[in-house]
Amino acid sequence: HERSYVVPVGYNAITVEIDEADAPHPLPLGPRMDLFVVSSGPDRHRSQKKISKVVLENVKVLQVSSYMIVSTGGASSINDSHSRLTVTLQVTPEEARRVAIAEMEGKLQLVMSALESAK
Repeated sequence: HERSYVVPVGYNAITVEIDEADAPHPLPLGPRMDLFVVSSGPDRHRSQKKISKVVLENVKVLQVSSYMIVSTGGASSINDSHSRLTVTLQVTPEEARRVAIAEMEGKLQLVMSALESAK
């Protein structure tokens, strides 16, 4: 894929993978989004409780691509498929570090920011 965006000086572009079901539809380019991570509670062994926390607020979407994952099981298993998105975000170097940590903590989700919060 050819890159169709320009990253301003002082910013980075970071690409994250998101389940299509966990993103606004359609996911447009340009508007601001908030990025959340959903993970197990602090005691991962005893608690099934999920927690959500904000990773980034008001971040610009530069590029969106989608692809399909198809799983084929054995004789007793049902075939499963779902869509994934790769979303490239414009971030500061510090925000890129926060995204990298969040990817290790749990599942990422995008939420469209309110128009009033746009910078």
